Amino acid sequence: WRPLSDPRPGTRTEFPTLPSGRTTYRVWEDYETEMRRLARRYPSLVRLRSMGKTLLGEPMLGLEIARNVWASDGRPAFVQYGLHHAREWPSGEWGIEYAIELLEKRDRPRYASLLGNTRHFIFPVVNVDGFRASRGAGPSPIGAPESPNPRLGAGSNEYRRKNCRPLPGEAQLPCSALDTRAGVDLNRNYGFYFGGTGTEGIPTSEIYRGPAGFSEPESENVRLFTRRLQPTVVLSHHTYSEE
Repeated sequence: WRPLSDPRPGTRTEFPTLPSGRTTYRVWEDYETEMRRLARRYPSLVRLRSMGKTLLGEPMLGLEIARNVWASDGRPAFVQYGLHHAREWPSGEWGIEYAIELLEKRDRPRYASLLGNTRHFIFPVVNVDGFRASRGAGPSPIGAPESPNPRLGAGSNEYRRKNCRPLPGEAQLPCSALDTRAGVDLNRNYGFYFGGTGTEGIPTSEIYRGPAGFSEPESENVRLFTRRLQPTVVLSHHTYSEE
């Protein structure tokens, strides 16, 4: 699924019909507005949840969706996390579109069964700080190496991957003002197999794991929330491609 404008020559872009009817990617404010709207519209089915705050103090908001959502009944939990990596915009769209479809079709047998037998937890954006910079900001004013994606400009915040942790010895700035090489790869900051294959200890690396497992508030919040919940299934959505 691509946004309306696809700059590749000769590309014919066709859009499936999404539950929301959208044809462009959301910004963080869209996600927040829609989650609050769903909670108000379906008070017996939707509960707004927060895992805590990001490095820059933004709330990590999500939804709990179930029939009689405020009951405490031990139903199995299905959890979805999106946008660990700020530039993977479609990975957040999956969760919010799933939520909308589940609610709009709530009276159909299959969906009614899902709502009655399972609790659905959807956090479409884990890396809120990085996503806000990637989706909403222009090129970084600080010189950064040429983007590995030829479709984007050198040092473009659009291609930011990690969270907004400054490079060692540098001051904390708004994410859009940081060197685009800064940050910790949240998907490699978890404690399980920390430092294993596919990670690096170099702070400017795209796969920099951080100084220690769960050093970042975003990954620590995911850990604590998931541990309390003890879910049956967890999906972490990613959409990176060389294309």
